[in-house]
Amino acid sequence: MRKHLPIRPKISKNPRLNIYDFWDERRQQYGKCYGFELDFYDGISGTRIRRTVRADYRTAQANYRELMEQFKEGQDSLPLLIQRADALTNEELFESFARANSEPSLRNRQVRSPLTIKRTRSAVTAFQSAFDYAVKVVDVTPAKIELFIKYRISQGRKPGGINADLRTLKALFSWALRKGTISDNPYMKVEMFPAERSAPRPLSTDELARLFQVCPQGSRWFPLIMVYLLTGARLSEILKPKMTWDDIDFEKEMMTLPFRKGAKSSRIPLNVILMEIFTDLKKNPFEKDHNNEPEDVLFPFPINASYVSHKIKAILNEAGIDATAHDLRDTFVSYLMNLGYTIADVSKLAGHSNIKVTEKYYFAQLEDRRNEMISNLGRYMGDQVTASKTETENSDKERFRVTNSDQFKPVNEENSKRSVRRRIKTSPLVARGGIEPPTHGFSVHCSTN
Repeated sequence: MRKHLPIRPKISKNPRLNIYDFWDERRQQYGKCYGFELDFYDGISGTRIRRTVRADYRTAQANYRELMEQFKEGQDSLPLLIQRADALTNEELFESFARANSEPSLRNRQVRSPLTIKRTRSAVTAFQSAFDYAVKVVDVTPAKIELFIKYRISQGRKPGGINADLRTLKALFSWALRKGTISDNPYMKVEMFPAERSAPRPLSTDELARLFQVCPQGSRWFPLIMVYLLTGARLSEILKPKMTWDDIDFEKEMMTLPFRKGAKSSRIPLNVILMEIFTDLKKNPFEKDHNNEPEDVLFPFPINASYVSHKIKAILNEAGIDATAHDLRDTFVSYLMNLGYTIADVSKLAGHSNIKVTEKYYFAQLEDRRNEMISNLGRYMGDQVTASKTETENSDKERFRVTNSDQFKPVNEENSKRSVRRRIKTSPLVARGGIEPPTHGFSVHCSTN
């Protein structure tokens, strides 16, 4: 019987490093550790192998299973598998990452867009160019990553671009960690540059008019720009290879964006303009400038995001508009909010992960709408107060207006006599016995000496 657990927590003497939860069997409570130790017994070499994974328990468990499955499927011993992983370079790791898209095994298959593969290749190439030798995966440390950052700064790379490289490489190493290739992700320990997010820049009505003067209906780029304005799609979400003709349902008048941010999909109704655009594109396909491929007929817009970004930027500049292609999405969101739709509905239609994202990016516009709402409410309440004051003044004037005594001439003389007698009987002076009530007449005559 095995004496040691295959996955055991490793606790550091430095409490700040213990960030992962584990269940302490002895104390019957949750504790903190900095990683887990994987304990293998290699039947081929007859040796015991221990390896520490600095990750949560679920990742360590996946790491253990991956190595055991590789050991069972192949003839290599575990020491050789680990030794081969330790000798892996960054470029070889990327090649393994790219091959995972086409592996037949469901366990290994992870579908990624060609754009993701392209970005990962670019980030790995940039990292390798910072050094004169092929850096091994196990030799990538936070210190080396800092050298890579300084190298990219010297090349003139902006902080946002460096952050994009770091995020891409961190995702690559996280994938290798889950696969069991490495035992730690050094990119998790490196801080990125503070995010410099610019405020949304929607196009005004005047700018839209100038845009359609430069790119009128019937021009080549009019359909693509209108689809962005009427769907709020991100740049790559309606382009090849993400959206195909199968995602356009002409009968139900609906379109599907199958690969939105966060591996989500959403359905958007097709209005009259979108129906006309896609119907016309079906008859007259969008023509590329170069690199035509047979599979292009499967896509409404068989072009890549980089080309579209530069082309739309050029069209906006020609119209005298200082904006980018992404600002078409900002225009979509901003105009819906100005039309009075709720932030929850706009957030869902825009494909945001939650309402907080919409509030974060469109905070200034929400503040303007709040100010407008309070101002309108103040004007409405002020109008009600003014109307009420005018009505009160008019009624007071009517109440205290001096009128002709002839207007009070009784219509029925007998009823008037009874009314006068009743008022006199109930007066305080009559009640105290100071005045005898008259038996007839309309008035009480008082004489003074």
